[in-house]
Amino acid sequence: DCPNKANGDQNDNDGDGLIDLNDPDCAPFIPPPPPASNVGHILISEIQTSGGPGATTNDFIEIYNPTGTPFNLNGHRLVKRTATGISDTSIKSWTSDAFIPAHGFYLWANSSYASVSPDAATSQSIAANNGIAIRLGPEDTGTIIDSVAWGTATNGFGEGTLLGDLEDNQSFERKAWTDSCVSAQGSGETLGNGCDNSDNLSDFEVRGTPTPQNSSSGTEP
Repeated sequence: DCPNKANGDQNDNDGDGLIDLNDPDCAPFIPPPPPASNVGHILISEIQTSGGPGATTNDFIEIYNPTGTPFNLNGHRLVKRTATGISDTSIKSWTSDAFIPAHGFYLWANSSYASVSPDAATSQSIAANNGIAIRLGPEDTGTIIDSVAWGTATNGFGEGTLLGDLEDNQSFERKAWTDSCVSAQGSGETLGNGCDNSDNLSDFEVRGTPTPQNSSSGTEP
């Protein structure tokens, strides 16, 4: 057996007359990729609630899969609550296989939002002071995988301190994870959206130019 070359072993462990460091039969050292998130589940990664006057239903919700395997949404649902709501309204329910690629994205949008390319579109919309969640199982009682709330919402979907409300044509974007939470903009643009400290205000940032990504977009990181 050969050790990997990072060990700098000067022995000939496989007995072929070549020291391990120079032996092509010995595996080169390939460091494992850093984790894309500090959690091991899918995350709501970007949200837009309005495109401005005449386009108030230009809404989208992006989901990110920070894990190393495709994630099947079958059996899950995306739900919303109004500011003081205590019951769910389903935005999208998955009753058949729908996969989010490993380190990839999935996009829901309102069906009237013509300038995006969603994986799923429905007539539901989101607005100021709302909250949204991904559930496994039925409305109201299914297990919450991730949730976000903003504005003055008191609907139970907020994690920690809530986000403020958005201006038109802005989005909330989840930060990236590289051993800590960092901006997913600028130099962090391709680092994914894996920051999750269960505090909406510190986990997200406002994005002036939204960038909704779907399951055909590139993987990150």
